[in-house]
Amino acid sequence: MQPLSIPLDTGFTDEGAGYRQFGQDLAEAKDLSRAASRIVARFAGTPIQAFITTDEKGSTVDFGLLSGDKLFSLRQPLASDAMLKDLELAVANALGLRLNIVSAFSKRDPSTPLENSCDLKEYNGESLVLTFYDDFGDCRRFLKAMAAEAFNPRSEGFHAKWTLKAFSGKPEVRAGEVLDLLQSDKNGPEVPEGMVREFMQIFGRLTSMAEKWTHFHLELLQNFDPGMKSLKHDLCQHWLQLAKDSVTQKVPQRPPPVMLLCWNERAAVKGMDLFTVDGSFPAMFSRNLQNSLRLSDVDGRSQRWRSMLMLASLDADWFTGLPWKQLCALHPINKCRLGQWAEKFEEAVKKDKEMKQGELLERDDVVRMMHVQLRLSCRFRVVEVEGELHIPLLRCAAALLQWHLKEVTPGIGGLELERVLKGLLADAKKELQPGMRGVLILLWLPSSHAPDDLKLCWRLSQNSVRFILCYPEGAKRQRLSTH
Repeated sequence: MQPLSIPLDTGFTDEGAGYRQFGQDLAEAKDLSRAASRIVARFAGTPIQAFITTDEKGSTVDFGLLSGDKLFSLRQPLASDAMLKDLELAVANALGLRLNIVSAFSKRDPSTPLENSCDLKEYNGESLVLTFYDDFGDCRRFLKAMAAEAFNPRSEGFHAKWTLKAFSGKPEVRAGEVLDLLQSDKNGPEVPEGMVREFMQIFGRLTSMAEKWTHFHLELLQNFDPGMKSLKHDLCQHWLQLAKDSVTQKVPQRPPPVMLLCWNERAAVKGMDLFTVDGSFPAMFSRNLQNSLRLSDVDGRSQRWRSMLMLASLDADWFTGLPWKQLCALHPINKCRLGQWAEKFEEAVKKDKEMKQGELLERDDVVRMMHVQLRLSCRFRVVEVEGELHIPLLRCAAALLQWHLKEVTPGIGGLELERVLKGLLADAKKELQPGMRGVLILLWLPSSHAPDDLKLCWRLSQNSVRFILCYPEGAKRQRLSTH
């Protein structure tokens, strides 16, 4: 992966390899990720310039705005024979995103578009003007449609024929076109620029999954029960708030309601469940919609949840080996990949049946677990939780989702915690069985924990090493204060 040098508030420098002293640089990898997210949050779809410098070591590239303000640099030089497509790949790897350069030209000849095969060294000492998009285009289309009230049948902006497929031929939505919606406090808190990528991962995963569902087709919904006409509008508003809360807050001790979809063995939407502590629907759901959903057997009060199937469905890209966008596309899925999902589907259904026959779980334990696993499914490397988790339920979910779960003894911190975690990870790598996706570490942190303990977890985390951090003491105080 090509490292970045980013002159923002990350704590990294532009000198040498870009690293500061131990305890500053690596522990701030979280900040580097957030800085990359800020760049994508504002500049996907916006022309930027790439200044090329070529010598015997290869080509280095400094990115900046057309105004001259610097954005970031590729620290390691590209090969001397690198082409524009190699630059696209290097930036994508550095940002951890799928990127696509949609237009490119040199500042000295803006009338001539550049091909992906053009040689970068030919532009030594010059600037190229590039426009790129990331893999969140569909998510931005949803957000732009929501801002225009396109899903709201009670609005003048209602567009009954709106579908992702119908709008796929329209121009891409630039990041700046939806930034106001993310930075407003409507439908949840403001999304910090550094968390836009995580927001997109949650909101995009939920909405793209639903596009394959008949009940998400606006034109058809208008022929259903009157209460169901606003289902797409209200559900998207709920998922917007859910995504905003997920990137700005710990999973609370008393979690809010969450509506999730599950797939059948053919990777088509099977149904929807409401996970709720007290039987309530999300606040934005109208009374008519709530009544219609109860008639359709979507009623959180019954506690007939398909929790394991919901969690497996959110991770179907892992089980099939397909990118999520491809998995949610309307075209048929390869039979072999579909067979892999069908096996996991049967396993999840079996686990749900076993849970229904076993000990009755507390509602808040199940709902809290759904919030935690949603964040893990959407590539959160560290998930923070107020209070404790139901350990048997967590073990069941981890086994289904193919995580090697390790639990750390409560009450340790500082240098002792670092020693324990490094030893645990070394042992876990030896214990990993074929087919496991990585290590999931459950750690309890006291309310008085040192800030470095949290930074340590971020430093050690990666796609194959995730952390769940529980803060039980704060939750106990919260419970006492409400009695």
